[in-house]
Amino acid sequence: MVKNTGDIFLLFSHFLEKCAVPYVVVGNTESYPERIGSDIDIVVPATDFKKIHMLVQKFAGEYCLQIVQCLQHEYCAFYFVLVFHGKGKNNGSVALDICSNYYRQGSPYIPARMLLQGRKHATNSHGQNKGFFVPAPAMEFLYYMVKKISKGPINNEQLTHLHDQFQQNPKHCIENMQLFWPAPVLVDVKLAIQNKDLQRLQELMLHLRKLLLRRCTPSPKDRIHELQRKIARFFKPTGLFMVMLGPDGAGKSSVVEEMIPQISPAFRDIHYTHLRPRLGMKKENGTAVTDPHG
Repeated sequence: MVKNTGDIFLLFSHFLEKCAVPYVVVGNTESYPERIGSDIDIVVPATDFKKIHMLVQKFAGEYCLQIVQCLQHEYCAFYFVLVFHGKGKNNGSVALDICSNYYRQGSPYIPARMLLQGRKHATNSHGQNKGFFVPAPAMEFLYYMVKKISKGPINNEQLTHLHDQFQQNPKHCIENMQLFWPAPVLVDVKLAIQNKDLQRLQELMLHLRKLLLRRCTPSPKDRIHELQRKIARFFKPTGLFMVMLGPDGAGKSSVVEEMIPQISPAFRDIHYTHLRPRLGMKKENGTAVTDPHG
């Protein structure tokens, strides 16, 4: 029986193995499966990615889960939210961010075949198998480095993850970084990571990001795919629009306050506006009217 988010994650990992789909879970998975604080990033081969909708639907059917969200945020990346319903309020959800090649904002960064090469079982501090696959340390280092440089700020916890992966295979980590950045620049980067010097790495990030964007320029085919994705999202926007109606004192606000925490895992953002049709009047974001008859 599915009891929590970790259960769903492990079941899906085993499901992919049963379907002969090689995969890796990228990012910092040290606390998995006991504690999963955000969406789970999974990489699969491009050939298997073509059937990912069918696989997720089949998995949900086998374990009585409900798919409540599916959005395409990159040409080759889909974001699924699955929920289970237990007794009372014992409900849970898991967000699966599944991609093949790693793209960001339409720019190609790392192909799936590289991330899958040399994959290994995730293990805990005692060396015990945790039930899912992760990339080889040098590939996890490259993925995490590219992701953090392209997205922006980095914190101490993220730097520690980079440091830990780097220490397992420094030579291959440096070789992988040279695919994106020139060797002279990497001298300072290497020292910052080895010494866990957050301030120095943050100082280098702007320059590293410029070099990365220059190196990963989208091809004409990539640009077409990204345009097609944006057009599709425009005509078929994701999300849900809800209206709560009822006389004063019926409990609309109480229902909304109870509902938002329960549905928030299925969406990336929620906007709550009180009395939306306010043409020509000042907008009130989620503010209850204390004198409705006035």
